[in-house]
Amino acid sequence: MRPTPEEHTKTTNGAVVVGFDGSEHSLATLRNAADEAAVRRVGLRVVLAQASETRRKGDMGGDATPDEVLDQARSLVAACHPELDVATDIIHATATQALLCASEGASLLVVGTRDKGGLSALVPGSIGARCATSAHCPVLIVRSAPGGEATTRSGSTIVVGIDGSREATAALRWALAEGERRSVPVRAVYAWFYPPVGSFIAGPRQGYEGMVARIVKAAEATAQEAAPGVRFECQDRISATVPALLAACADAQFLVVGATRSAVQKALRGSIGRECALHAPCPVVIVRGARQSEAHSLAE
Repeated sequence: MRPTPEEHTKTTNGAVVVGFDGSEHSLATLRNAADEAAVRRVGLRVVLAQASETRRKGDMGGDATPDEVLDQARSLVAACHPELDVATDIIHATATQALLCASEGASLLVVGTRDKGGLSALVPGSIGARCATSAHCPVLIVRSAPGGEATTRSGSTIVVGIDGSREATAALRWALAEGERRSVPVRAVYAWFYPPVGSFIAGPRQGYEGMVARIVKAAEATAQEAAPGVRFECQDRISATVPALLAACADAQFLVVGATRSAVQKALRGSIGRECALHAPCPVVIVRGARQSEAHSLAE
């Protein structure tokens, strides 16, 4: 018998976790996960989920057995990062359940999403969407085209969205730690409207400008405290949040956002993180809150 998800919840120990099923789409996700593990100098944990003991013909890359699929994963990683410590697991659960369980204790969970004729698989209820909102660690979302080519990550900066919330502060700290790790600058972006979207009573514009100034000043203080050696800039833009972030990350290695969603945002266009993941020219990282930020620091 293979282990169940419950038997895997405490065994990741700071590794980067990725799901792999032998498909063309999962290759790009695996490569990105291996790159992240190499940068972090941690292990890579490759998870293959099986919802039942019975393998259906045609699953997992044709007639390959689960063990053969994971052997393929190990060979692919060894070809590009032979120094990596690679652990593989077959977990009897749905893909979402397996990845969420494996994310406990992980430094990063890498998931992929596919473009399908202009649409994306990262929709509410999908594996990627569920992991992004429920994982125990930050989630890196890699979007790939039907041919398996992933969004680029060769940019010269890390972009992070801020809004003064606890979730955004956790995302900022994560971005700063990555900027320090990779020796690249961090650009924080705060987008706002006057009057704010969804407001019924609009006060003097100066009051909102003062609020913007306080958010920017707090971000600058966080950067100075958390990563004084990282080159940091903070921009405020009068714009909708998603367009402002997308415009700012044209030259980014990552776009980092906190997993926060107001009632207005949900009604108008859904999660900012999901919208960015659908359209950003670079991979997107979702950071859910203080617990993840603390876990990131402990993994250093």
